[in-house]
Amino acid sequence: MSAVIDFYKEHKLQDDPLHKALDAAPNLHAQFPSLRQQMLSCCGAQAGKGGKVELVVIDNTRWDELAGEITSITGKLERLDRAVGELDKLFAEAKEAGFDIFRKTPAGIRAAEVQWRAQHRAPPADPSNPLSRDTGIPNPELVAFAERAEAIMAGL
Repeated sequence: MSAVIDFYKEHKLQDDPLHKALDAAPNLHAQFPSLRQQMLSCCGAQAGKGGKVELVVIDNTRWDELAGEITSITGKLERLDRAVGELDKLFAEAKEAGFDIFRKTPAGIRAAEVQWRAQHRAPPADPSNPLSRDTGIPNPELVAFAERAEAIMAGL
């Protein structure tokens, strides 16, 4: 199964863009029956060859609008599925690289990178000045994983 979907099911994050997109998926799926029914209302019966009755499109304009809506919804769902698959691969790569990221979201990767920085700080340049604190040494691998995850999310 998908690590991203498993995390989503176990830990609903209302402020995470990935989880918002996953929350919207059932509503997108629910629109299909209504759109298909509306498409059927654009059709009519016509006598065909050999005494058969054929279904033909009568309202081409409305048919095209509905087909466009279905194409749009299908595209959104396919992009979401592709993003989840790519994020799953990304988290598998991160685990192989030795990073066990709990939150299976792009924000979770960024949080792991921030945590890395917090654990790998240089001593303050001026111990008497609390504002001279080092922000930490960035981990190039985690930064690269975070950038890839954000690029995946940009495709949604």
